[in-house]
Amino acid sequence: MDKFRFDYLEDEVKILGFGTLFRLQNGSQWSINIDYYPRQEKNYMRMSNAPVLARKRYLNETQQHKTPGFLREFTIDTTCLWNVKKIKDCPALKNTKREEAEQSCFVFDDDGVAIYLPQFELARALFFHDNYLSRTSLEPDYLAAEFDIKINRDVDRALVNVMISSNFSLKHFNDPGCRRVLSWILLDENARKSYESIGKHQKMNGYDVNCYRHWNFSFEPPPLPNTKFSVRGWIDNETKSMFVYEIHGIRNIRAEVPSEVDFFHPDFEQSVHGSKRGAAASGNNLPSEHIIHDGITPSSDTQRVILRPDTIEIEFDKPIKTNRIANKKTSAKSGKKNDSEPDYVSKDASTDESDITGNLPGADWNNIDDQTDDAYLYINKFTCFFTMTRLLENKDECSVIRFPLRKLPSIPRCNKHLLTTDRNPRCLAVIEVSISGKIFHILEVDTSDADKPLSTKLLILKPTSSLERDLTRLEEELVRGSLRWPSKLLDQMCGKNNHHGIHHPKSGHKGELDSKSIEGWADRFYSRILGASRELT
Repeated sequence: MDKFRFDYLEDEVKILGFGTLFRLQNGSQWSINIDYYPRQEKNYMRMSNAPVLARKRYLNETQQHKTPGFLREFTIDTTCLWNVKKIKDCPALKNTKREEAEQSCFVFDDDGVAIYLPQFELARALFFHDNYLSRTSLEPDYLAAEFDIKINRDVDRALVNVMISSNFSLKHFNDPGCRRVLSWILLDENARKSYESIGKHQKMNGYDVNCYRHWNFSFEPPPLPNTKFSVRGWIDNETKSMFVYEIHGIRNIRAEVPSEVDFFHPDFEQSVHGSKRGAAASGNNLPSEHIIHDGITPSSDTQRVILRPDTIEIEFDKPIKTNRIANKKTSAKSGKKNDSEPDYVSKDASTDESDITGNLPGADWNNIDDQTDDAYLYINKFTCFFTMTRLLENKDECSVIRFPLRKLPSIPRCNKHLLTTDRNPRCLAVIEVSISGKIFHILEVDTSDADKPLSTKLLILKPTSSLERDLTRLEEELVRGSLRWPSKLLDQMCGKNNHHGIHHPKSGHKGELDSKSIEGWADRFYSRILGASRELT
């Protein structure tokens, strides 16, 4: 989580609730009224900050706080049978302020408990993951003008052309989770209808007073069949009711979307071997804390920085493979890319929509924690490696267990968990080999985008070590170390002379390996394993 604070708020300000949304009648920027404790001089915030707005959260924290409310997890059949009531109707709440009391909730039963789920919070968890999706949801038919979609049902694939005029941050296309959620909103009929219902409800139900337009938030949720929720809120045992403060996770979201989605924008560029781009802003040049100036227009001439607030776990029922399609290739020698991080990032920023008249750097939120099980989509990157392990399995007394691929973790201020070529996840393959009753492990990292390869690693673990326990730490060190094997950690896990790097064979035309090269690779592994096995005897 990145540290940030809002310039106009005091320290330790708590969000108690929300009121109406409003904008100038001739304006385009929506804000939402907020009930703060203690009360602040400015009691509203731009809708571009919706990703960080949840009840009982503290803004401008100076200390850690206990997570509010009680955790409850449940699975719904569908939203189609949900009722709609006002917050004031929830028996679990007492003395709710008038403007908050008039906001709408979805109401449904879970094991005898009436769940009151604020509509704004459900929309935030489903859709409001960045500035753009939060802001543009309030205007109907906005997406149609920003994204041109072509679907080829014969091959179950879609192409999304991002219009030059679109204000969706190009940096979000570097994140597979952002691409996947955007694919769902754009291409799933129910999700698209639900998202666009926000703007339609605003048009139908908003009202004008003096020079302002006002609206109490409402929308039509997607059906969400068999979807699992993880929420926190206040539970009143006497009335058997619960008021939800915040949604922490939504899992098993049905996605009726082509299995592969390509995104194209003329300004997308692809890193090539030898490029060192991205190191500057992922290191010490980032400020320790960002100051968000709400309501001030940022400049369109500066590159926007991505900020990670508290995240929402999102999991789809099937993975959608997404690709960022570039028509230009550049290296570090040709200069910085349009969607790269700036060399210097100011601590002062604005999350509003950029404009040529702005005078602050811009910032974008990303609160997505994509938990979709999709590592197997990238197994083709390991074709030669798995061919080698099959040959190894044919050796005398050698048995092989292949574990599922693992995606390298996202680490703050590091970017090596993604491939620089297509911004898809970088994966790790783990193989267990047993010979003569002795166990060995082989680790292979996808470095198809790198200018210098990372050797395959053969591990002989200490009896006190556990790969299952230590693997997550090893993966984190790999990412932090810019894809260098963490020698000190491997020494702890295996002992100094019990982890070995086995170099890849040289590739031929188009990076492909011929059968003789793969056979030689397997022979080298088998020879090293045999030698290590004799030493252990």
